[in-house]
Amino acid sequence: MKNFYLVALLILCHLAMGQSRMVAKQIEDFNSKNLKFENFNLFTKSVDQKSAKYRSSASDVSVLDLNESELFDLVRQAPNLIQISVPYQDEIIEVQLYKQNVLTDDFKIVDESGNYHDYTPGKYYRGIVSGDETSLVALSFFKDNVIGVISSNDKGNVVVGKSTDREDYISYSDRNLMGENPFVCGVEHLEYNQNALDEISFDPSDNRASETDNCVRLYYEIAYQPYVQNDSSIPATLDWITGIQNNIGTLYDNDGINIAISMVKIWTYADSYSGSYEQILNQFMSHTTEFDGDIAHLINWPEATSAAYVNALCTDWNYAYSAISKYYEEVPTYSWTIMVMSHEMGHSFGSPHTHNCSWNGNNTAIDGCGPSAGYSEGCTGEIPEEGGTIMSYCHLTWTGINLNLGFGDQPAALIRNNINSKPCLSSDCVSDFNHCSFSVESLRTASLTNDTFQIEIIDQASQQWKCRVYPMGENPNDEWVFTDSSIFTIGDLTPHLYHEIEVVNVCDEGIIGNSRKTILLPGDFCDGTLFTDTGGQNGTYSANEHFIKTFYPSSPGDFVTLRFEKYGIQSNVDFLYVYDGDSTDAELFEGGTITGTQSTGPSFTSTHPTGAITIEFISNATLNLYGWEAYIECSALGIEEMSESFDVSVYPNPASDLLNIQSPKSKIQTFSLTDASGRVVMSKQLANHSGSIHIGHLPKGVYILTLKLDKQTVTKKIVKK
Repeated sequence: MKNFYLVALLILCHLAMGQSRMVAKQIEDFNSKNLKFENFNLFTKSVDQKSAKYRSSASDVSVLDLNESELFDLVRQAPNLIQISVPYQDEIIEVQLYKQNVLTDDFKIVDESGNYHDYTPGKYYRGIVSGDETSLVALSFFKDNVIGVISSNDKGNVVVGKSTDREDYISYSDRNLMGENPFVCGVEHLEYNQNALDEISFDPSDNRASETDNCVRLYYEIAYQPYVQNDSSIPATLDWITGIQNNIGTLYDNDGINIAISMVKIWTYADSYSGSYEQILNQFMSHTTEFDGDIAHLINWPEATSAAYVNALCTDWNYAYSAISKYYEEVPTYSWTIMVMSHEMGHSFGSPHTHNCSWNGNNTAIDGCGPSAGYSEGCTGEIPEEGGTIMSYCHLTWTGINLNLGFGDQPAALIRNNINSKPCLSSDCVSDFNHCSFSVESLRTASLTNDTFQIEIIDQASQQWKCRVYPMGENPNDEWVFTDSSIFTIGDLTPHLYHEIEVVNVCDEGIIGNSRKTILLPGDFCDGTLFTDTGGQNGTYSANEHFIKTFYPSSPGDFVTLRFEKYGIQSNVDFLYVYDGDSTDAELFEGGTITGTQSTGPSFTSTHPTGAITIEFISNATLNLYGWEAYIECSALGIEEMSESFDVSVYPNPASDLLNIQSPKSKIQTFSLTDASGRVVMSKQLANHSGSIHIGHLPKGVYILTLKLDKQTVTKKIVKK
């Protein structure tokens, strides 16, 4: 039977040890304010009998089916608060999560040659199992992947992720892995650490902070083999390491310690590291003399001895090395990786092992797991029945490491004191989530007129906001306008020019939280002004756009026709929706979902009482195309036989077979007939003052006849009887 039990990974610190459960308290705070957790139905248990395939790796594997559309919506919307269900065995684990940052604002990625790479981060969440304040959860969501661990006292660490062959999503508890965790820590054998360990003596009665004021910026270097394990893909490797970091950061956050990744370097061909762990750590130090971070951490494979220099922040010895593996046979071993990396960074931040003679104010050990397992380091002590903590060797004994105890009261306090005492550290490397700083969820816009917009702030926590509006693409000014109303109107903007509106909530303490933006487009386009995407005629639209525009007719009784000359929108990823009315609640035109590329576009004419047409555009974070070019026409569509303005006759109307058109003063260059859904059912070049249109084959109903004359366009409503 295994001695190593990773019980309840990432759970908040044990009450008996005096630590507050920070993540659980955050969830409790949200629930006390009746804030809404958006539900996403991501997983169902697979009905296929696939689990037997994985039983040689873990005895309790459940195979899951992923709802890809739900994952797409979650990643795109990224609400501040979510709840999801994860099947495990014959149970459903319900979790409540809040969004969290794991990267610094200036996060960067380079390869071994120093080339910089772009990256679209995932959405990172932490929380608890619903109703279980002793649990802890960290899940990360990407466009094609989910990574995380759900930890509780009764189930241990339930790992959620893709199988080794990438064919299935699975859940299992690492209590039931068939193999042993190979983790070995060599910290006591490093020459530098001999003096560093001897100098540590912690007295738990000393005053200590419950949270760090400073934040540690992490530089991760990913060796070649972990890159290969991630399909030799930089984005996949980044998804993996940032997902792991979400869990590590959650574990540290539970003990009041703030950390974030500032830089990642990835080896995309064979790295230069070889030899023993001590040799590899020395090579890493020699090769990595400059990096953006407070600690440099090398991640390598295969599993072997790991090590770090103790209390190394703000010194020349701020290096750590973790030897890990992404998989054990057919299943991912995220919890093992999280434990190894958290342990080694704990050394870097100043903590020795719990069996070191450094604790309790009298230079004794917290536990005796190391000596009991045959290690000469440290002092003898009792084996804790409740399990060991992160910095212990209790995985080598019968009790195992019980990570719901976190770092333990004394090691966590020592780490916090060390981090707060280091002068080289900053306090603002990442903004933690809280109900104020991330309370603006979204902005809803509605066009009241062509030039006036109603803005609704979706915010469940704040009651005060600041807003500003500026032309898109220009640097915003600092002229914020205060409002305590979640619904307000904006007008007097430059016509035909895209604008951005930015809204930021104001905390009770007066500090500013996060902002949300959306796009506004004022103007009456009935004058023939070309309607394009945000990139204009010569550019492309931008990533992650979402805006709504309603086109109203310029005169009462008129109706809007929207005619696309061409469009180029990333197929089946970006979408332009066209609605027959004055909001997105109106009916979508037939053919009104536009995506892909066309050299000639469709035409839509409003049948709504307001005569308005509304468009909604949504783009994702990847490739952007040239967008669209379109014209707006606004005309009266009443049934008439003579247009006095243009001297155009259409008769008989209603008609059953033959429709005659005449324009004595101006040639009719072309005509087109559009049905009520906006579909062009007939078009023809005429270049004459008169002509006839055969409509006997058309279904009965209302049609829009558009006549292009020499200098103007005439639109008339036709009834086929």
